[in-house]
Amino acid sequence: MANAQRQIALSTLNGLRVAKNSPAQKRLIEDDGFRVFYRPFHNQILALILVAVSLSDSSPDETWREGSPSSSAGANRSPVANRFTATPNTIWDRSPPNSGFGMLAQHERGDTPPWRMQGEFEEQQYLLLSCGDLSLAHRATIRDIVAAVSGRIRVAILIWDDAQRQELLISMTGLSNLDNVTFIEVAHDSVWIRDFGPTVLRGHLSDAAILDWRYEEGRPNDDSVPQSLAWASATRWHPSDLHIEGGNLLSNGGGICVTTTKVLEQNTSVHKDEQRVQQALKDTLCARQLVVLEPLAGESTGHVDMFMAFTGRNTVVVGEYDPKEDAENAALLDRNADRLAALSTDVGPMIVERVPMGKHRDGLWRTYTNCIFANGVLLMPSYQKGETERADKALSVYCRLLPH
Repeated sequence: MANAQRQIALSTLNGLRVAKNSPAQKRLIEDDGFRVFYRPFHNQILALILVAVSLSDSSPDETWREGSPSSSAGANRSPVANRFTATPNTIWDRSPPNSGFGMLAQHERGDTPPWRMQGEFEEQQYLLLSCGDLSLAHRATIRDIVAAVSGRIRVAILIWDDAQRQELLISMTGLSNLDNVTFIEVAHDSVWIRDFGPTVLRGHLSDAAILDWRYEEGRPNDDSVPQSLAWASATRWHPSDLHIEGGNLLSNGGGICVTTTKVLEQNTSVHKDEQRVQQALKDTLCARQLVVLEPLAGESTGHVDMFMAFTGRNTVVVGEYDPKEDAENAALLDRNADRLAALSTDVGPMIVERVPMGKHRDGLWRTYTNCIFANGVLLMPSYQKGETERADKALSVYCRLLPH
């Protein structure tokens, strides 16, 4: 950890991210935590389910409250009048069916697309957390994350009601910069904000647009959150009929978006064939290239963030298994790494760096690529069951790659 201790202030690192485990693995793992670059080890923070997305700029000095919607959550995916007490001047993008991102995506082939999905290493305005029932059992987890990113990025926390807000405020007693914490009172079903939250595209003039993908039918409140956030933050909103989970979509910030074949499986019933699914996703993201990789064999989410992370426009970290431990996934990740290494970016060839993957014989899929990039601070999941050496190796790669 001496190398990590030397990386005290990564002042120019931009972006955000929070690690999570598989949604199927909902039991608490009490020996898991985050490693923080400016501390050798960060006090046993659970690396279970707080997750993050970027959110367009808006005032942090208020609590947003959900009002009485004019229709049931997610019904017809239409604008909800008076959903929050604020009355922002929201622009609703009503794109024609099957038109990708509608007017937002119309540009000549070869021209710079008017919109792009940011890389998570870039600067963001907010770290968005969904605490759900974690506020009762693991208030210290939320407090530690807020403390770790203090002064780097504003934090917005989805809450159920004012009682939950009060519980969290009490747990944060003594922390500085609490003026940078905003509570969003909105109906939601779960803590998996990384997956059901909005995908944000940025325009040339730093304006933002929220993509609202389809989410699980059994969680209608989760599915309505991106629309509610668009309304609350006065951000352009675009609903999509594609079923996309946020953990299965990454961008290098320069027009290359990466997902896995899980997306094809989830959407062929609507778009009929895999080629049409890929084209629809590419058009919606205004992407120059869409790369579809193989998901980990046996891992339930099928998400790309379980084994890779961009650290720059032309640098990507990819997990690596010892063939003696998992021969199938070792070969699979080698193939994925080779595909990424063959890419060309707008700043040169893609450079692939490898980090060890954690053990998973007990059914828990441990990963060192599902990290938080928080405008100068990186949080990386860590595990105490024989994982110290692997964690140190992964941390040394990040220390070498990220600006400091």
